[in-house]
Amino acid sequence: MKSQHMGRFAGIRASRIAAPPAAIRAAIEAMAMSAALGIIVASPAVAAEPAAAMVQRQYAIGAGELGDVLAQYAATAGVQLVFDPAALAGRRSPGLQGRYGVREGFEQLLRGSGYQLVKQGNDAYSLHKAPAAPVPAAAAEPRVAQLAEVRVTASGEAAGELPRPYAGGKVARGGRVGMLGNKDVMDTPFSQTSYTAEFIADRQARTLSDVMSSDPSVAIDNPSASGWEATVIRGFSTGDGTSSVSLNGLYGILPADATGIGMAERVEVLKGPSALLNGMPTADAVGGTVNLVSKRAPYEPLAQITVSHASRSQPGVSADIGRRFGEDRAFGVRFNGTWRDGGLSVDPTKEKMVSGVLGLDYQGEGVRLSADFGHQERDLSSANRPLFLGAGVRIPKLPRNDESYLPPWTIWNGGSTFGMVQAEWDIAEGITAYAAYGMRKTDGKEVLFINPVLLDAEGDWEATPSRSASASQTRSATAGLRFAADTGPVRHAIAVNAARITEDADYAQLWGSDFEFTSNLYHPVHVPEPALVVGDLRPSSVAKRSSFGIADTLSMFGDRLQITVGTRRQSVSSKNISIATGAVTSSYESHVWSPAVGVIVKPRDGVSIYANYIEGLRPGTVVGETYANAGQIFPPYRSKQYEAGVKVDWSGNLITTVSAFQIAQPNTVTIPGVPLPALALNGEQRNRGLEFSMFGQPWNGVRLTGGLMVIDAELRKTEGGADDGNQAPAVPKWQATLGGEWDTGLVPGLTLTARVKHSEMAYIDTANARSVPSWTLLDVGARYRFTSLWNEPAVLRLTIENALDKNFWISRTYGVYQSTPRTVLLSATFDF
Repeated sequence: MKSQHMGRFAGIRASRIAAPPAAIRAAIEAMAMSAALGIIVASPAVAAEPAAAMVQRQYAIGAGELGDVLAQYAATAGVQLVFDPAALAGRRSPGLQGRYGVREGFEQLLRGSGYQLVKQGNDAYSLHKAPAAPVPAAAAEPRVAQLAEVRVTASGEAAGELPRPYAGGKVARGGRVGMLGNKDVMDTPFSQTSYTAEFIADRQARTLSDVMSSDPSVAIDNPSASGWEATVIRGFSTGDGTSSVSLNGLYGILPADATGIGMAERVEVLKGPSALLNGMPTADAVGGTVNLVSKRAPYEPLAQITVSHASRSQPGVSADIGRRFGEDRAFGVRFNGTWRDGGLSVDPTKEKMVSGVLGLDYQGEGVRLSADFGHQERDLSSANRPLFLGAGVRIPKLPRNDESYLPPWTIWNGGSTFGMVQAEWDIAEGITAYAAYGMRKTDGKEVLFINPVLLDAEGDWEATPSRSASASQTRSATAGLRFAADTGPVRHAIAVNAARITEDADYAQLWGSDFEFTSNLYHPVHVPEPALVVGDLRPSSVAKRSSFGIADTLSMFGDRLQITVGTRRQSVSSKNISIATGAVTSSYESHVWSPAVGVIVKPRDGVSIYANYIEGLRPGTVVGETYANAGQIFPPYRSKQYEAGVKVDWSGNLITTVSAFQIAQPNTVTIPGVPLPALALNGEQRNRGLEFSMFGQPWNGVRLTGGLMVIDAELRKTEGGADDGNQAPAVPKWQATLGGEWDTGLVPGLTLTARVKHSEMAYIDTANARSVPSWTLLDVGARYRFTSLWNEPAVLRLTIENALDKNFWISRTYGVYQSTPRTVLLSATFDF
């Protein structure tokens, strides 16, 4: 036993950087001697770190015997822990990944073990058997009453608590499944991935797209620094900006075009339509939806500063500060702020980003309240744009990827102020009511941009500049009830939800037809900035969406069989207003029922077989000015998904999911006409695919995320059958992503990282006449964790995106955009 614990603690101490070699040897010897006596004690030499209990640290402790994991945690946290290892023999632990204060970490590790932590003094703790629940006194009457069977169950997560990080700390064990609330990944009949704050920080993500690009089922639909973010999930675009992204379950609150990621504790990606679960967002959500969970103040005080630099010359700084106050630290305050300003990797593109978000919360007995208030400004000069191809024009050879072929005066400035409040109330055992309300206001920021159209394969293109301004106000609310009930052997988890979103938009635009110009990809022509001045903002559209949903999850045979059934009634009204005359040019109202069913079968522990049928609903398209029927609004589009898959939890170290899906979505087609074509709702895109995804820590010190998607995106019922059977544009037949990390052990605290992303050939038109070749992207990096001069955690991070500086075209419908050149990201994070 002595040699066993000596080997174990030698490995632990070698990974700690702050202690000098003499202290390390003393710690090993002290723990080896105490192990021989049957008691494990974390060395006082390690515990000498001041105020250790008040510091929140990052942990990545792998699964193992509970006693071993506790000892490793105590040594890493710098505290003393006394317990009898024989009492914990045979007990396993999934380990600990993520940021925790000392007590938080112990409570996470001891959950369900039957033991509790007892403080013995400064930075000293011991373990004691948790007291058994009191047994009620017997009734005075001599007769014995026969009671019905009562079963008490728990979800494994406290009410209002986020699902804990899985092994490796990069992805959580579960996430929010709309109106059903937080669910473990093995109890979710859908495909979902929940990226943690640790993943976001270590990836050095700056926007939501930086996080989602690591998902094998997601592609990025807009070029870097284009002004707005857009993603493609399972082959369907989620629309421009954050239209399909909710904040804590509430749509329409996040900054409209692109959102900073510093405020995010989790980024939860739910794949497939989700009308029942989430209601209808403000734009497309056919392929999937995203929920951003905001950060809350941790139990231990937090003060963290990050300084960064991105090539070409963009410095930045961000702050993350959190405190809890009051009795039991029930009140929490957390602030996240970001500033960066300078040149991006493509010359002369520049970006200035300023954001601040304040999060407040109260964690009371049976009551949880929270609020988030924020403001974001993002200004781009020489904003990147996709390149559209004229009819019959071949895709040209690639120009340089580190210099823009666009004029330097193109700009995109966007600002948003937002806020939301939410409350949860545990009315009684198993009954929880909740409500949330939020608003977002985008101020009138000017956009001066061009959409270049390629004229020939020699690189000549033309464009008409346009200056515009916009403003909008969105109000969003939701309320619901979740409660449990038993009917014989069947346990019910019933969810009721109502939601409403109202969006008023003002707009002004001026097309500079007199300033139409031509240029060349390889020899850009200097064009002076056009003198375009837009008029006052005028109302352009009003949209309202309201819905009511109800669902019941029936669990039987000890949760081995779970069936979720439900439906949502959605009402949509929209009107389009001419900004020239103020007259309503088109409008519609519609009511739709959206049913869903999901099934989970668990034939054995760690295996979950699931299937679902669910529908999606997206707002109808407003036909643009380039069509003869401009201003027409199509009715909401209805989509249907069938999905089945298998999830396997491999001993708490790695979760893999294999799934097959089919989603059918109505399409719009262009009908030729003179002088302008018309846009009609005709045809269908049916995406049928296979997905494989994984996340976890299969070996100690090795973490993996990623997977593969194979997809057949077929066009059907097209106008005259001309494109029937063709592959949908901008959807490759397969794409894959694999990200990995390795704690080398050669240099304590050093981790090497890499990510490979591959996309197969994809067409850019419905006729499948033009295509872009396949491409592969390699990102590499490293980080180094150490203890600062003031005895606090610190991290240095290096990420090299597109490390091989590959230059390639990325497809989109009737256009392409160019890959971003090699980009170097450096940052240093310090705790105080």
